[in-house]
Amino acid sequence: MVAGLGAMRIAAAAASLVVMTHDAVAQSVCAGLDRLVPLARSRFWSIRDEANRSDLKTRVTQNLPGASECWYHDSSRSYWCTWRITPSERKDAVRRLASTIGQCYGVRPAYSDDDVDETSAFVDLPGSVLIYVNGAGETLTISIGSTFSIPEPYPQAP
Repeated sequence: MVAGLGAMRIAAAAASLVVMTHDAVAQSVCAGLDRLVPLARSRFWSIRDEANRSDLKTRVTQNLPGASECWYHDSSRSYWCTWRITPSERKDAVRRLASTIGQCYGVRPAYSDDDVDETSAFVDLPGSVLIYVNGAGETLTISIGSTFSIPEPYPQAP
């Protein structure tokens, strides 16, 4: 009986650790997004690398937690980040990240898993911001952009 109780305590502690780890990751993702999402309407101007702001792919000064690379892509008018994953993690990684983003903002992601080699999710946020999550090969990618219409030509500094 005592041994069984000890095993139950260990299992409960392990389950608690998994939940706390997930919560910590979710809080980290939400905090990172909370800094970036408001910048979407200005095309992330304030965090683009000053020396290369006019380049098609511009380095940024703020990265999402754990991302291997983040940048601003001018032709898509979006902020992008990538993480390295294994192909076997692809579906779960897309679902976890999209679900976490949805929880941050109280919305539901829309998933697309029609392709054998690719999984995608769209998270439509309040305030005309769309987040796209994609898993393909060994890469998990996120794109944040505004669906808010900005007059052309875009004034270079808001």
